[in-house]
Amino acid sequence: MSLNLFWKNKPRFHRSSEINIWRLQALFQNFRRILQLNNGVLEEMATLEQALGGELIFDWNYLAKTVRLLASRVHHTVYNLNALTGNGYIPLYDSYQEILTVLENILSGNHHTLADQAALPLNEITWALEPLTGINLVCMAELQYYHSIQAAEGFVVTSEGCKALRQKTGPAAPHVQGFTPASAIEDIAYQFQLLINDGKTTSFTIMATRIDEEVELVSDVGRFSLEWNQEKKELLIYAGDLTGANKAEAGSLIVTSQADTADLIDRYVLGIRQIVNLLFTKLKGHNGPDSLEFSLYVRPTLAITTTGTVTTADNDAGDGCLMITAFPPGQQNHADTYYLRRTYPFDLVRSHIINRPDDYRFSGNRKNIDHLKDGLTRGSALLMKSTTTGLSETAIVLERLLGTPVSLQWELTEDNRCFITFLLPTRLSSDPVLPADISAILSSEEILCQGGQTVQAGNGAGKVIHISEDSIVEEFPAGAVAVARYASPQLTPFLQRAAAVVTEYGSPAGHLATV
Repeated sequence: MSLNLFWKNKPRFHRSSEINIWRLQALFQNFRRILQLNNGVLEEMATLEQALGGELIFDWNYLAKTVRLLASRVHHTVYNLNALTGNGYIPLYDSYQEILTVLENILSGNHHTLADQAALPLNEITWALEPLTGINLVCMAELQYYHSIQAAEGFVVTSEGCKALRQKTGPAAPHVQGFTPASAIEDIAYQFQLLINDGKTTSFTIMATRIDEEVELVSDVGRFSLEWNQEKKELLIYAGDLTGANKAEAGSLIVTSQADTADLIDRYVLGIRQIVNLLFTKLKGHNGPDSLEFSLYVRPTLAITTTGTVTTADNDAGDGCLMITAFPPGQQNHADTYYLRRTYPFDLVRSHIINRPDDYRFSGNRKNIDHLKDGLTRGSALLMKSTTTGLSETAIVLERLLGTPVSLQWELTEDNRCFITFLLPTRLSSDPVLPADISAILSSEEILCQGGQTVQAGNGAGKVIHISEDSIVEEFPAGAVAVARYASPQLTPFLQRAAAVVTEYGSPAGHLATV
């Protein structure tokens, strides 16, 4: 009896050792499988980047096949990761399915499901929402990651939200691309409430962007303002330029909202609905398709001292220059013009400054006009160097994000803060540079480096700056070329500011290359 108890309670070292070895082998196999799948995903993404850069010819079928392949590998990665950790990352399955649903909707052209709201704050607009908002608003939303100059506050009524607003309200109202008129009204009212609760203003500026597939990139199709008249208890809706549709009505009062409801938010929403219907009528009247798509950017009207534009590539500015205009509100004929280099530190090439009276009120209460000989003045420029530098840097960043020259509109507030209020792509009328001309230019230049692996094809030019993991990203000049020894993940923040990145060591499937 005692012998049986002895053998029953004896530790079985040999068997335990076998189980531990088996467990270790399983963990190692799962880990190796995760690495293989991850490397496969990175390599496929690198191939997609080459296709995006023009190195490969691909069609929609190739894109759909690649997305399915990537989805399968990611799914198996999540499975093996949970097997490795004892189901420690179960929520990853939900995240995977959510991302897969978005990709499948994009591939099927079902863009309306990308946004679960008819109106979204500007800072929540992402690249996935570009089909519903226009790429210009996506780029403006990206400005939240840059600290020199920000986009103005506000929210965006998506194209699907605008479609819903055109339908009749009521319990029997049909769904329009996933939104009912009631849900769209509720979303817009909520965004208005958030802005009004801040107590900044009861006046709003609305800019409309057409995002039809027939229109190249995006186009500005209307500007409006909503102003609450406290004395008359009514909402005034003013129309600006409808891009040639009604030039005669520019700046005119188009409608007065006198809704039965006394609720201010309801009146603002009614004003948005009237603007949507007006836009559709005007655009449809110019032989527009039935599937007109446009989005609205609604922002608080700022108390400003100066406004103007930035054009990153202008025929008047000349090669290698960008142009900034600045003028008091409503005084376009009294504009200062600045021509600056397109590369950091954005030195001033030339300018045209208007003389201003001694008591002129500059932003930030600046008063430094000095009288010189022959009636000339000094210090009458509307913009300080810090402002022109910030505007130039922001414009170059947005040009890189959009992939084409841009034209920006900006406003300078009384406390000397500058905001981007609108963005549009521009087209140059200059003659294209022929390959033979490029060859002639390159034949006289010294090649410093040639060959290597390309992560994404393209052209980049700028001042060369050597960086390392210890470099401070805020001190890196926007638009410069970053050169590093290793493609370290710690260099990722520099990608937002660099015109190009060159490293001595790295892989197209590495973290930095993937980002």
